[in-house]
Amino acid sequence: MQKRTYHRTKRASLWVWEILLVVALLPSARPALSVGVAYAADVFGQSHDEIVKRAVRETASQSMEWCSSAREDAEKVSAAAFRKRYPKVQIQWTRCAQPSHEYLLKHLQGGVVQYDLFPVNNTTDLPAFLKAGVLETGIRLQALGFPPEFHSADIPTDYVGDSGVVRDVGFSEMLKVVGPVLLFNKSKVPASRAPKRLQDCVDPYWSGRFAAPAKPTDPSALGLPEFWGKTGMVNWLKKLSANSPIWTRNDTEARSRLIAGEVPLLCPTRFDNAFSESVTSENLALVIPEDLGRKVAATEGNFFVIAKSAHAPNAALLAAAFMTSTLAQEVLLTDPAARLRVSPSVPGSPQAKALAGYQIINTDRKPPSVMTDLQETAKEALGLPTTR
Repeated sequence: MQKRTYHRTKRASLWVWEILLVVALLPSARPALSVGVAYAADVFGQSHDEIVKRAVRETASQSMEWCSSAREDAEKVSAAAFRKRYPKVQIQWTRCAQPSHEYLLKHLQGGVVQYDLFPVNNTTDLPAFLKAGVLETGIRLQALGFPPEFHSADIPTDYVGDSGVVRDVGFSEMLKVVGPVLLFNKSKVPASRAPKRLQDCVDPYWSGRFAAPAKPTDPSALGLPEFWGKTGMVNWLKKLSANSPIWTRNDTEARSRLIAGEVPLLCPTRFDNAFSESVTSENLALVIPEDLGRKVAATEGNFFVIAKSAHAPNAALLAAAFMTSTLAQEVLLTDPAARLRVSPSVPGSPQAKALAGYQIINTDRKPPSVMTDLQETAKEALGLPTTR
Protein backbone atom coordinates (compact mmCIF):
# COMPACT_ATOMS: atom_id res chain seq x y z
CA MET A 1 0.00 0.00 0.00
CA GLN A 2 1.35 3.40 -0.94
CA LYS A 3 2.28 5.55 2.04
CA ARG A 4 0.13 8.62 2.51
CA THR A 5 0.35 11.85 4.42
CA TYR A 6 -2.89 12.72 6.05
CA HIS A 7 -4.62 15.06 8.45
CA ARG A 8 -6.88 14.04 11.24
CA THR A 9 -10.12 16.02 11.16
CA LYS A 10 -12.00 17.12 14.23
CA ARG A 11 -14.95 14.94 14.94
CA ALA A 12 -16.59 16.77 17.81
CA SER A 13 -18.89 19.69 17.28
CA LEU A 14 -19.26 22.61 19.65
CA TRP A 15 -22.43 21.36 21.30
CA VAL A 16 -20.70 18.08 22.24
CA TRP A 17 -17.91 19.97 23.96
CA GLU A 18 -20.46 22.08 25.83
CA ILE A 19 -22.18 18.94 27.16
CA LEU A 20 -18.84 17.45 28.21
CA LEU A 21 -17.97 20.67 30.04
CA VAL A 22 -21.23 20.58 31.98
CA VAL A 23 -20.77 16.90 32.83
CA ALA A 24 -17.20 17.51 33.96
CA LEU A 25 -18.39 20.16 36.38
CA LEU A 26 -20.84 17.79 38.07
CA PRO A 27 -19.25 16.40 41.27
CA SER A 28 -20.76 12.96 40.76
CA ALA A 29 -19.26 12.73 37.27
CA ARG A 30 -15.66 13.53 38.12
CA PRO A 31 -14.55 10.04 39.20
CA ALA A 32 -15.79 8.56 35.91
CA LEU A 33 -13.62 10.96 33.93
CA SER A 34 -10.46 10.11 35.79
CA VAL A 35 -10.56 6.36 35.93
CA GLY A 36 -6.88 5.62 36.20
CA VAL A 37 -5.92 6.37 32.58
CA ALA A 38 -4.30 9.61 31.53
CA TYR A 39 -5.27 9.50 27.86
CA ALA A 40 -8.56 10.35 26.16
CA ALA A 41 -11.05 7.49 26.17
CA ASP A 42 -12.24 8.48 22.68
CA VAL A 43 -8.76 7.81 21.26
CA PHE A 44 -7.70 4.48 22.79
CA GLY A 45 -9.52 1.41 23.95
CA GLN A 46 -9.15 0.71 27.67
CA SER A 47 -8.37 -3.00 27.33
CA HIS A 48 -6.36 -5.18 24.97
CA ASP A 49 -9.49 -6.59 23.34
CA GLU A 50 -11.04 -3.15 22.82
CA ILE A 51 -7.77 -1.85 21.37
CA VAL A 52 -7.77 -4.71 18.86
CA LYS A 53 -11.36 -3.98 17.81
CA ARG A 54 -10.58 -0.31 17.29
CA ALA A 55 -7.37 -1.14 15.43
CA VAL A 56 -9.31 -3.31 12.98
CA ARG A 57 -11.77 -0.48 12.28
CA GLU A 58 -8.99 2.11 11.94
CA THR A 59 -7.09 0.10 9.34
CA ALA A 60 -10.02 -1.27 7.33
CA SER A 61 -9.25 1.06 4.40
CA GLN A 62 -5.81 2.47 5.24
CA SER A 63 -2.87 0.76 6.91
CA MET A 64 -1.23 2.02 10.07
CA GLU A 65 2.07 3.60 8.96
CA TRP A 66 5.16 3.08 11.08
CA CYS A 67 8.91 3.13 10.68
CA SER A 68 11.94 1.92 12.58
CA SER A 69 15.70 1.76 12.13
CA ALA A 70 15.80 -2.01 12.60
CA ARG A 71 17.36 -4.28 10.00
CA GLU A 72 14.91 -5.35 7.32
CA ASP A 73 15.44 -9.07 7.83
CA ALA A 74 14.60 -8.85 11.53
CA GLU A 75 11.71 -6.44 11.15
CA LYS A 76 10.05 -8.51 8.42
CA VAL A 77 10.03 -11.52 10.74
CA SER A 78 8.47 -9.47 13.55
CA ALA A 79 5.93 -7.84 11.24
CA ALA A 80 4.92 -11.24 9.85
CA ALA A 81 4.37 -12.53 13.39
CA PHE A 82 2.26 -9.46 14.20
CA ARG A 83 0.10 -10.03 11.11
CA LYS A 84 -0.34 -13.68 12.03
CA ARG A 85 -1.54 -12.74 15.51
CA TYR A 86 -3.70 -9.84 14.30
CA PRO A 87 -4.65 -10.71 10.70
CA LYS A 88 -7.32 -8.00 10.44
CA VAL A 89 -5.03 -5.16 11.57
CA GLN A 90 -3.28 -3.70 8.53
CA ILE A 91 0.20 -2.28 9.08
CA GLN A 92 2.73 -0.79 6.69
CA TRP A 93 6.35 -0.81 7.85
CA THR A 94 9.10 1.39 6.41
CA ARG A 95 12.76 1.11 7.27
CA CYS A 96 14.10 4.50 8.22
CA ALA A 97 17.17 5.79 9.91
CA GLN A 98 16.08 7.64 13.02
CA PRO A 99 14.15 10.48 11.38
CA SER A 100 15.28 14.08 11.80
CA HIS A 101 13.36 15.22 14.84
CA GLU A 102 13.21 18.80 13.51
CA TYR A 103 11.59 17.55 10.30
CA LEU A 104 9.01 15.39 12.05
CA LEU A 105 8.27 17.94 14.73
CA LYS A 106 7.67 20.70 12.19
CA HIS A 107 5.18 18.56 10.28
CA LEU A 108 3.38 17.35 13.39
CA GLN A 109 2.99 20.91 14.62
CA GLY A 110 1.45 21.72 11.24
CA GLY A 111 -1.01 18.85 11.57
CA VAL A 112 0.73 16.58 9.06
CA VAL A 113 1.29 13.00 10.22
CA GLN A 114 3.71 10.90 8.18
CA TYR A 115 3.91 7.96 10.58
CA ASP A 116 1.47 6.88 13.24
CA LEU A 117 4.35 5.21 15.09
CA PHE A 118 8.01 6.22 14.86
CA PRO A 119 11.23 6.21 16.91
CA VAL A 120 12.87 9.22 18.54
CA ASN A 121 16.02 9.61 20.57
CA ASN A 122 14.65 9.51 24.11
CA THR A 123 17.60 11.52 25.43
CA THR A 124 18.08 14.35 22.96
CA ASP A 125 14.90 14.60 20.85
CA LEU A 126 12.01 13.61 23.08
CA PRO A 127 11.98 16.80 25.23
CA ALA A 128 11.09 18.92 22.19
CA PHE A 129 8.21 16.61 21.23
CA LEU A 130 6.85 16.57 24.77
CA LYS A 131 7.04 20.35 25.02
CA ALA A 132 5.19 20.74 21.72
CA GLY A 133 2.42 18.38 22.85
CA VAL A 134 2.36 16.41 19.59
CA LEU A 135 2.54 12.90 21.09
CA GLU A 136 -0.02 10.64 22.70
CA THR A 137 1.21 10.15 26.26
CA GLY A 138 -0.08 8.78 29.54
CA ILE A 139 -0.74 5.31 28.11
CA ARG A 140 -0.53 3.01 31.13
CA LEU A 141 0.39 -0.18 29.35
CA GLN A 142 0.27 -2.41 32.40
CA ALA A 143 -3.35 -1.40 33.10
CA LEU A 144 -4.60 -2.51 29.67
CA GLY A 145 -4.66 -6.25 30.24
CA PHE A 146 -2.30 -7.37 27.50
CA PRO A 147 -1.80 -11.17 27.41
CA PRO A 148 0.92 -12.43 29.80
CA GLU A 149 3.25 -13.51 26.99
CA PHE A 150 3.80 -9.82 26.19
CA HIS A 151 5.53 -9.31 29.56
CA SER A 152 4.31 -5.72 29.35
CA ALA A 153 5.71 -4.93 32.80
CA ASP A 154 9.19 -5.34 31.32
CA ILE A 155 8.67 -2.76 28.54
CA PRO A 156 10.26 0.59 29.52
CA THR A 157 7.77 3.41 28.91
CA ASP A 158 9.35 6.27 30.82
CA TYR A 159 11.83 9.02 30.08
CA VAL A 160 14.56 10.37 32.35
CA GLY A 161 14.51 14.15 32.07
CA ASP A 162 16.53 16.85 33.79
CA SER A 163 13.65 17.42 36.19
CA GLY A 164 13.07 13.75 36.93
CA VAL A 165 11.36 10.73 35.43
CA VAL A 166 8.39 11.31 33.09
CA ARG A 167 6.11 8.28 33.02
CA ASP A 168 4.28 6.65 30.13
CA VAL A 169 5.55 8.59 27.13
CA GLY A 170 6.67 5.83 24.74
CA PHE A 171 7.74 2.23 24.31
CA SER A 172 11.36 1.12 24.36
CA GLU A 173 12.78 -1.99 22.77
CA MET A 174 14.82 -4.37 24.88
CA LEU A 175 18.42 -3.57 25.73
CA LYS A 176 21.05 -3.61 23.02
CA VAL A 177 24.62 -4.24 24.14
CA VAL A 178 26.91 -1.68 22.55
CA GLY A 179 30.21 -2.64 24.13
CA PRO A 180 32.63 -1.19 23.52
CA VAL A 181 34.35 -4.06 21.72
CA LEU A 182 37.24 -4.61 19.33
CA LEU A 183 36.81 -6.23 15.93
CA PHE A 184 39.80 -7.36 13.91
CA ASN A 185 40.57 -9.26 10.73
CA LYS A 186 42.47 -12.42 11.68
CA SER A 187 44.04 -12.68 8.25
CA LYS A 188 45.64 -9.25 8.73
CA VAL A 189 46.71 -9.42 12.38
CA PRO A 190 49.55 -11.67 13.65
CA ALA A 191 48.47 -13.87 16.56
CA SER A 192 51.09 -12.24 18.76
CA ARG A 193 49.49 -8.84 18.09
CA ALA A 194 45.85 -9.81 18.57
CA PRO A 195 44.32 -6.97 20.66
CA LYS A 196 42.82 -7.82 24.03
CA ARG A 197 42.24 -4.42 25.64
CA LEU A 198 41.05 -0.96 24.67
CA GLN A 199 44.47 0.28 25.75
CA ASP A 200 45.97 -1.81 22.94
CA CYS A 201 44.36 0.58 20.45
CA VAL A 202 46.59 3.42 21.65
CA ASP A 203 49.77 1.32 21.29
CA PRO A 204 52.15 2.96 18.75
CA TYR A 205 52.13 -0.35 16.84
CA TRP A 206 48.64 0.52 15.55
CA SER A 207 49.38 4.16 14.77
CA GLY A 208 47.74 5.11 11.47
CA ARG A 209 46.61 1.53 10.81
CA PHE A 210 43.30 1.04 12.61
CA ALA A 211 39.84 2.39 11.83
CA ALA A 212 37.56 4.32 14.15
CA PRO A 213 34.07 5.70 13.41
CA ALA A 214 34.11 9.50 13.34
CA LYS A 215 31.11 9.89 15.60
CA PRO A 216 32.31 11.66 18.73
CA THR A 217 29.25 10.73 20.77
CA ASP A 218 30.04 7.01 20.52
CA PRO A 219 32.70 6.88 23.25
CA SER A 220 30.30 8.35 25.81
CA ALA A 221 27.41 6.16 24.66
CA LEU A 222 29.61 3.08 24.83
CA GLY A 223 29.77 3.35 28.59
CA LEU A 224 33.34 4.51 29.14
CA PRO A 225 32.33 6.96 31.90
CA GLU A 226 30.74 4.05 33.81
CA PHE A 227 33.84 1.90 33.42
CA TRP A 228 36.67 4.40 33.86
CA GLY A 229 35.01 7.60 35.05
CA LYS A 230 34.90 10.83 33.07
CA THR A 231 38.59 11.55 33.51
CA GLY A 232 39.56 8.05 32.39
CA MET A 233 37.38 8.43 29.29
CA VAL A 234 39.01 11.75 28.39
CA ASN A 235 42.53 10.42 28.82
CA TRP A 236 41.86 7.41 26.59
CA LEU A 237 40.15 9.46 23.88
CA LYS A 238 43.08 11.87 23.73
CA LYS A 239 45.48 8.95 23.29
CA LEU A 240 43.19 7.38 20.69
CA SER A 241 43.12 10.57 18.64
CA ALA A 242 46.91 10.99 18.96
CA ASN A 243 47.41 7.48 17.59
CA SER A 244 46.16 8.65 14.17
CA PRO A 245 43.17 6.37 13.52
CA ILE A 246 41.69 6.11 10.05
CA TRP A 247 38.44 7.95 10.66
CA THR A 248 35.35 6.67 8.86
CA ARG A 249 31.97 8.31 8.48
CA ASN A 250 30.25 5.74 10.65
CA ASP A 251 30.46 2.28 12.16
CA THR A 252 29.02 0.61 9.06
CA GLU A 253 31.72 2.01 6.77
CA ALA A 254 34.44 1.00 9.23
CA ARG A 255 33.19 -2.61 9.34
CA SER A 256 32.96 -2.74 5.54
CA ARG A 257 36.59 -1.67 5.22
CA LEU A 258 37.59 -4.22 7.85
CA ILE A 259 35.80 -7.06 6.04
CA ALA A 260 37.41 -6.00 2.75
CA GLY A 261 40.84 -6.21 4.38
CA GLU A 262 41.57 -2.49 3.92
CA VAL A 263 42.21 -2.10 7.66
CA PRO A 264 43.19 -4.79 10.19
CA LEU A 265 41.45 -3.42 13.30
CA LEU A 266 38.33 -1.48 14.25
CA CYS A 267 38.44 0.23 17.65
CA PRO A 268 36.05 0.87 19.25
CA THR A 269 32.87 -0.56 17.75
CA ARG A 270 29.46 -1.67 18.93
CA PHE A 271 28.85 -5.21 20.12
CA ASP A 272 25.33 -5.41 18.65
CA ASN A 273 26.62 -4.47 15.18
CA ALA A 274 29.76 -6.59 15.25
CA PHE A 275 28.42 -9.77 16.86
CA SER A 276 26.49 -11.23 13.92
CA GLU A 277 29.32 -10.50 11.48
CA SER A 278 31.90 -12.09 13.76
CA VAL A 279 29.76 -15.24 13.99
CA THR A 280 29.15 -15.54 10.25
CA SER A 281 32.65 -14.58 9.06
CA GLU A 282 35.69 -16.84 9.29
CA ASN A 283 38.11 -13.90 9.23
CA LEU A 284 36.59 -11.61 11.85
CA ALA A 285 37.23 -11.89 15.59
CA LEU A 286 35.28 -9.96 18.22
CA VAL A 287 37.00 -9.14 21.51
CA ILE A 288 35.33 -7.87 24.68
CA PRO A 289 38.15 -5.81 26.21
CA GLU A 290 39.76 -7.22 29.33
CA ASP A 291 40.27 -3.75 30.80
CA LEU A 292 36.53 -3.22 31.33
CA GLY A 293 36.30 -5.61 34.26
CA ARG A 294 33.86 -8.07 32.65
CA LYS A 295 31.29 -5.35 32.10
CA VAL A 296 29.55 -4.20 28.92
CA ALA A 297 27.44 -1.15 28.23
CA ALA A 298 23.92 -1.33 26.86
CA THR A 299 21.40 1.16 25.52
CA GLU A 300 17.68 0.88 25.06
CA GLY A 301 16.66 0.18 21.46
CA ASN A 302 14.17 2.12 19.34
CA PHE A 303 12.02 4.33 21.56
CA PHE A 304 8.65 4.36 19.82
CA VAL A 305 6.13 7.16 20.21
CA ILE A 306 2.62 7.60 18.84
CA ALA A 307 1.75 10.78 17.00
CA LYS A 308 -1.17 12.77 18.29
CA SER A 309 -3.79 12.99 15.52
CA ALA A 310 -2.55 9.67 14.16
CA HIS A 311 -4.85 7.94 11.68
CA ALA A 312 -4.68 4.61 13.53
CA PRO A 313 -3.64 5.22 17.16
CA ASN A 314 -4.92 1.89 18.48
CA ALA A 315 -3.12 -0.05 15.75
CA ALA A 316 0.01 1.96 16.60
CA LEU A 317 -0.35 1.11 20.29
CA LEU A 318 -0.86 -2.56 19.46
CA ALA A 319 2.21 -2.64 17.21
CA ALA A 320 4.35 -0.72 19.71
CA ALA A 321 3.49 -3.13 22.53
CA PHE A 322 4.09 -6.17 20.33
CA MET A 323 7.36 -5.03 18.72
CA THR A 324 8.94 -4.02 22.04
CA SER A 325 7.83 -7.14 23.89
CA THR A 326 9.69 -10.30 24.82
CA LEU A 327 7.24 -12.05 22.52
CA ALA A 328 8.68 -10.34 19.43
CA GLN A 329 12.25 -11.18 20.47
CA GLU A 330 11.31 -14.83 20.96
CA VAL A 331 9.84 -14.87 17.45
CA LEU A 332 13.19 -13.69 16.07
CA LEU A 333 14.89 -16.68 17.69
CA THR A 334 13.16 -18.89 15.15
CA ASP A 335 14.80 -17.12 12.21
CA PRO A 336 18.37 -18.25 11.30
CA ALA A 337 19.60 -14.75 10.42
CA ALA A 338 17.55 -12.55 12.74
CA ARG A 339 18.25 -14.69 15.83
CA LEU A 340 21.80 -13.31 16.04
CA ARG A 341 20.32 -9.88 16.81
CA VAL A 342 18.00 -10.98 19.60
CA SER A 343 18.61 -9.04 22.80
CA PRO A 344 20.79 -10.70 25.45
CA SER A 345 17.89 -10.00 27.82
CA VAL A 346 16.19 -13.05 26.26
CA PRO A 347 17.50 -16.25 27.89
CA GLY A 348 18.98 -18.68 25.41
CA SER A 349 19.66 -16.10 22.70
CA PRO A 350 23.08 -16.26 21.00
CA GLN A 351 24.03 -12.89 22.49
CA ALA A 352 22.99 -14.01 25.98
CA LYS A 353 25.25 -17.05 25.65
CA ALA A 354 28.18 -14.97 24.39
CA LEU A 355 27.82 -12.53 27.29
CA ALA A 356 27.39 -15.11 30.05
CA GLY A 357 29.29 -13.93 33.11
CA TYR A 358 29.33 -10.26 32.04
CA GLN A 359 27.53 -7.48 33.85
CA ILE A 360 25.30 -5.48 31.47
CA ILE A 361 25.01 -1.80 32.40
CA ASN A 362 22.22 0.37 30.98
CA THR A 363 23.84 3.70 30.06
CA ASP A 364 20.60 5.33 28.85
CA ARG A 365 19.31 6.24 32.30
CA LYS A 366 20.92 9.68 32.34
CA PRO A 367 19.24 13.11 32.07
CA PRO A 368 19.80 14.98 28.77
CA SER A 369 22.10 17.56 30.39
CA VAL A 370 24.43 14.81 31.63
CA MET A 371 24.49 13.06 28.24
CA THR A 372 25.15 16.36 26.45
CA ASP A 373 28.02 17.15 28.79
CA LEU A 374 29.60 13.74 28.15
CA GLN A 375 29.21 14.12 24.40
CA GLU A 376 30.75 17.59 24.37
CA THR A 377 33.56 16.40 26.63
CA ALA A 378 34.23 13.55 24.20
CA LYS A 379 34.42 16.02 21.30
CA GLU A 380 36.88 18.18 23.19
CA ALA A 381 39.07 15.18 23.99
CA LEU A 382 39.13 14.20 20.30
CA GLY A 383 39.96 17.77 19.25
CA LEU A 384 36.64 18.32 17.47
CA PRO A 385 34.49 21.45 17.51
CA THR A 386 31.98 21.70 20.35
CA THR A 387 28.93 23.83 21.09
CA ARG A 388 30.33 25.04 24.41
